[in-house]
Amino acid sequence: MCKAVYFEMSRRFALRATNSNNLKSILPILLIFTLIGSGWAQKNLSFDETYHQALKKYHNNNYDGAIADFDKLIATYLQTRSSQHRFNGASPADETIAISYDNVVVLVPRTAAIYSARGLACFAKGSMQDAIRDFESATAIAPNFDEAFVNLGVARQAAGDLQGAIEAYKKAILIRPVNAVAFYNLGTAYYLQKEYDLALENLTKSIELYPQKETAFLNRGNAWLEKGYNDKAFDDYQTALKLNNKSAGANCNLGVIYFIRRDYTTAASYFNRAINLDAKLHSAYLNRGMLRYAQGNQAEADKDFDKCETLDSGCKQQAMGKMKKWSEYNLASKK
Repeated sequence: MCKAVYFEMSRRFALRATNSNNLKSILPILLIFTLIGSGWAQKNLSFDETYHQALKKYHNNNYDGAIADFDKLIATYLQTRSSQHRFNGASPADETIAISYDNVVVLVPRTAAIYSARGLACFAKGSMQDAIRDFESATAIAPNFDEAFVNLGVARQAAGDLQGAIEAYKKAILIRPVNAVAFYNLGTAYYLQKEYDLALENLTKSIELYPQKETAFLNRGNAWLEKGYNDKAFDDYQTALKLNNKSAGANCNLGVIYFIRRDYTTAASYFNRAINLDAKLHSAYLNRGMLRYAQGNQAEADKDFDKCETLDSGCKQQAMGKMKKWSEYNLASKK
């Protein structure tokens, strides 16, 4: 069945609400960098110019260029810091910047902010180990940097380290117990581990903190469905659709509920709508194919399974396994 699972990354200077592949759905958060300190920034405009230049390149999807600029900044800061420490003086690298998000202002060292920014660029480029390295550096420099822990968790998850991701999300919550994104990601990670009670607990907390998030209701609905609470899942999917009436995931998942209820006509309409909204949503083809199979329309079912297979290798085998179980169940029930 369709289970749209989404992860979030908190981007400090770029808004990414989604993006949309199922593991990287991003909540739009705008974080404003404000330089504060001893006036060093005014004396060294080239550093700030390079920083903003790097951000501009990032916005323009020039990740290699952004990373190169962040490399220069880190090298310069570390060199300056080393020089300053020889005279036991304050280093510009140790000056803080104020990062504002969710009506909260957090002060972090410049170097931590730059490592975190470079980590985002590495993540966007697909260099997960480099992203993990940078987020770990940012959190080591600034242990109160909760959003860097969230991003570290997302990078670890993308690299296949789900347990490491869970640990990072928990640290973010310890730092700021009202971090809705951390609760959301933690709940989704528990869902992937099939720890559905913990998934429900953390996704519910995320919804309490930020009730406008469509995918939080989708993921919580998935957890309810796994536990057999179909009506509660239905309510969450409906809420998700109210929050975003163009949500392919919500339409697909509502189709699943109607499929379970054997209301095949309504289920088909939701699967069709999901496909119209997102022609690459493989699970919508999988579910519609199984629906057509249940209706005895093998030819059309095969078309959906073939399409699903082109979008997600192994999809057709998954469908065949489910249909075999259905056939065995139906044969047994007739005896």
